Amino acid sequence: VASDTSLSSCIYAEYGKQWYQRRVRGAARADQRLADRRTSIIKQTETAKLLEERSVTSEVALETSTEVRSTIQEVAEENKNAINLIEPRISELPKQQPETRTFKIDIS
Repeated sequence: VASDTSLSSCIYAEYGKQWYQRRVRGAARADQRLADRRTSIIKQTETAKLLEERSVTSEVALETSTEVRSTIQEVAEENKNAINLIEPRISELPKQQPETRTFKIDIS
């Protein structure tokens, strides 16, 4: 009878040991899944930050480009106005004849 009890104790002990090992392995897998998930979230967050930075950079570049385009248009308009002011004055200037000079060279 004593051997039956010790045999069942051994069986229960082995079963308990296997159950415990399965639980430990399951917990380790769960920990690994959590770590993987955390790493994935960190990578997604970093990617989102990079995309946001690029977006802000693109917005700034677009604003700068728009400002430059606007400045170019303003300068072009000012040049056009200046030409419109100068052209009538040019026609008012007296016509000058080209100056001619004669030189006599004596080779003797």
